[in-house]
Amino acid sequence: MTGSLLRYEVRRAGRPVLLAPPLAAAAVGTVALLGVRSGDDQRAAYAFFCVLEMAIPLAVGIGTGSLVGRDPALELQLTLPTRYRTTLLRRTAVAVGMGALVASVVSELLVATGWWQRWPRATGGWPGQLTWLAPTLALAAVGLLAAALLRAPAAAAAVVAGLWLFEQVAPDWVPSPLLLFATTRPFTGDWTVNRIVLLASAAVLLAAAWPLLGRAQWLLAGERSE
Repeated sequence: MTGSLLRYEVRRAGRPVLLAPPLAAAAVGTVALLGVRSGDDQRAAYAFFCVLEMAIPLAVGIGTGSLVGRDPALELQLTLPTRYRTTLLRRTAVAVGMGALVASVVSELLVATGWWQRWPRATGGWPGQLTWLAPTLALAAVGLLAAALLRAPAAAAAVVAGLWLFEQVAPDWVPSPLLLFATTRPFTGDWTVNRIVLLASAAVLLAAAWPLLGRAQWLLAGERSE
């Protein structure tokens, strides 16, 4: 992506998509800082990891689901040499990239300040970045597929939030390889296998969304029905 094209796609992604990850991180991070101030290291470490594994993935997933069908001149977009689904993939990369940027900064700060090592279920080294990367990509793919199927950003956001909430309140009902919160919630399975399965699931969901995003009449019908 060239610089000018990147700037354009960043603008078209919109402020809500770009601001959601840092705002979510700041909100949950405030809870963590309150734990630090009160001397409750366990609570603080948990909240810091919730920023990575819960807050940022949710923000990215909802943001990705809002990207489909937002172009004011979608009919014109569909006549251009660059296919609409390619454009959407670029904007999805922008949304995920913002989440990755925020998560990387948070991760570096936790490692530098020693808080990473204070969470007993934390994984060290570069595999530790799968703490946020795997659930972020999984929820982003869920959002994109839901938007392609439902053609409604609000409905896609509800699907992402509903899945996120379901795994929060009923983790025992979720097969261990598909649990989004294997770092922050009690987890007895293989953490590495869980992260790999989530990444594979994201690829499968993206593959399922790809042909739907290439159906111009399907997308246009959804736009006109709103």
